[in-house]
Amino acid sequence: MKNVVLLDFTTESIEALNYAVGFSKVINGKLDILNVSDGAYDLETEQRLLEIQDEFTSDTMDINIVELIGHVETTIKEYVNADNIGFVIAGTHELKLMEHYFTSRTLHLMNQVKANFLFVPHNLKAFHPINKVLLPILEDKKSLQNIEELKYLQHYMKFEVVLGSYKSTNKEVIQNLIVASKLLASAGIKYSELTLGKNENTLKEQLTDLASLGKANLISIVNLTEEYIFNFKEKSFVEELIRNEEGFPVLVIQNQNLSQYSSFHTMGG
Repeated sequence: MKNVVLLDFTTESIEALNYAVGFSKVINGKLDILNVSDGAYDLETEQRLLEIQDEFTSDTMDINIVELIGHVETTIKEYVNADNIGFVIAGTHELKLMEHYFTSRTLHLMNQVKANFLFVPHNLKAFHPINKVLLPILEDKKSLQNIEELKYLQHYMKFEVVLGSYKSTNKEVIQNLIVASKLLASAGIKYSELTLGKNENTLKEQLTDLASLGKANLISIVNLTEEYIFNFKEKSFVEELIRNEEGFPVLVIQNQNLSQYSSFHTMGG
């Protein structure tokens, strides 16, 4: 699997690079370091990229430098969508003034590419072994899609999944919890359950608290912001989570086909 880390030499992107190298080593993946400039060719930038390549390349880590010129967002989208990319790894910055009211460039980019994203918050300096992953169980059954990616990662990282939900009599939430439990059990993945609050909004607002309580090293969610394009609460939830102050990396899985989950429900799973 080939991963891509976005590098613009900001502190956040350098920290994301450090995390990306460690993460890619663990899953035996190749890593492209992608730098996009909207200006002319820069010899100094090329030299810095080559130095980074020399620093991180090893017998167990294959690193490739990709330097492109063009409109940043468009060029990244075209590059990622033209290849079979596993994860796009990116650092995050604080929301700028207008991004509090409109979609940030980061979220806009994520909604234009096919690959899954791994966001590294600004206060996470390096990769740490992933022993527990928090998977929030929400009312929408699409929130279960990230289980497939977790099953893939389980081949390289023997982590436990913490199913995070809230105290509810909502039949959709209860059913999704049952389905998630059975999917994980059938894949041989250990799991535990934690609850926080009495509704979905509270769970989302306090998701990092639940991650701390469950001693998770990673939070995994499904990107539903494009489907719920006018749901500003959903956008705000994702924007804030990927920039969390507690230092949790956030794996965001793209919303895709739901046939296997629909059939699982139909069969009474």
